[in-house]
Amino acid sequence: MAGLSRAAFNTRAFIIDSGIQTGVEKFCIRKNINLIGIAPETMIEFPKPNPEKFSSKMLTNGHTHFILVGNEKNKLLWGEEAKFKISMADRIASGRKGFNYKCKIVGVILGNIPSCEDEILMFIDKGWPLILIDDSDLSVGIKEIKEGKVDDMSKVNQSNNTNISSLKSIILNRMG
Repeated sequence: MAGLSRAAFNTRAFIIDSGIQTGVEKFCIRKNINLIGIAPETMIEFPKPNPEKFSSKMLTNGHTHFILVGNEKNKLLWGEEAKFKISMADRIASGRKGFNYKCKIVGVILGNIPSCEDEILMFIDKGWPLILIDDSDLSVGIKEIKEGKVDDMSKVNQSNNTNISSLKSIILNRMG
């Protein structure tokens, strides 16, 4: 995460994450990097002044902005906020009207939860570069698909309900 924040600092990039602890927060604080947390409102917990125990759903400090999507009437689950994240990244990258400045987008996916599948597919559809970090089942499975190492997707570990087999055909079709 230190390398990610260093790259963001050197390129004056924004980082958009889920708003919950990813490990990049402390590095963003040190380097004064814009860190935007986007999360489904009904899936997070707000920080408490003196929590007795840490919750994995708790919003974390270090973010310069939080955007909570959905509400009690329109409840969103993890992964359903991905479309909003991609749209936000696209708008930031497009720059302001009247200025001839556009920035590039690079997706960095930790891949520890199945809900990141939608984000991965959206990045592939847009043709944006994608970096998979972590040796989670999803990232290992995608690497094996891309490298042509796996013919029978049933051999890939599918813990966490990761639907790698359905991703195989989609990824191969979209990446050519």
